[in-house]
Amino acid sequence: MFNRTLQLKDVYNGVPCDFSYNREFLITTSENKFIADSNFGVMVETTFSSDFTKFMDEIETIKKMIDTIEEGARSITKLMHLNTEVVTEKQRTDISTNMNALINRTNMVCTQCKESTTSLQKFLDKGSSSTENRMRANAYNVAVKHFRNALKRYQTSQIDYKKSITDKSKRQLHLIYPEMDEEELDKLANNPNAQQTVEQIARSNFLGNVSLRDAVSNIQGKYNDILALEQSMEQLKQMMVELAAVVSYQGELIDQIEHNALKAVDYTGRANEQLQKAQDNKKKGSKLLTWFTAIVVLVGLGIMIPILLKIT
Repeated sequence: MFNRTLQLKDVYNGVPCDFSYNREFLITTSENKFIADSNFGVMVETTFSSDFTKFMDEIETIKKMIDTIEEGARSITKLMHLNTEVVTEKQRTDISTNMNALINRTNMVCTQCKESTTSLQKFLDKGSSSTENRMRANAYNVAVKHFRNALKRYQTSQIDYKKSITDKSKRQLHLIYPEMDEEELDKLANNPNAQQTVEQIARSNFLGNVSLRDAVSNIQGKYNDILALEQSMEQLKQMMVELAAVVSYQGELIDQIEHNALKAVDYTGRANEQLQKAQDNKKKGSKLLTWFTAIVVLVGLGIMIPILLKIT
């Protein structure tokens, strides 16, 4: 951000000015009074209130929590892939324990992030100027949109994980009930209440086959994972419903801001291209004018020299 007003004053006073634009120019707040750039030493007085820095610090905290939610989604996906490769009961138990701990931690962050965005909303119009209020609103709207998208990705990772362990349970149930069709296996695999049936089978005497006993043990553990995932997804669903009012009201504004920014970049790019073409045409025109002038001079000399020789 350049202070063009001060530059105009310098021009008026005859002071040399540098009007070049550096795209890497970075703005940071300093002592709540000035915006400064460490590379160029430019100090521009602002009208931001003392609460503006606190507000932006809260936005940064929300961004960090969003990063944690994104990392939680990626970690669940990694555990899902590991779960498809386990071969021992201990490995399955370790993955299940890690998954439940991960969901508990990430869900707590989701709740904290929602509470922070909700509490921060009442400070959107508390700035000292309309410019500051717009900056607050823009930063807040972008943070809310990213929070919503992170929740969606986190929820999707849990849905994928549940589908993965359900499919594996169905394959293992098929070992126990080979006569069951796909629909019956699907109902049994997705019904946590069916755990009692599986436990009865585990206590029965006809499961002499080791692979069948392992299958029953795995299925019993997977029911607990499915329950944990369903409870987590229900919490996320409720959280997204509560965010819907904010997002639906502000979503179009956020999209419009991004659309305008992209259009501005596009217009700037085309303007630069046109400027470059104009400069190239100017250079070509200057060259043509130079050649034309030289030809005229040579033709003039060719005409005048014989005349002067005859006169002399």
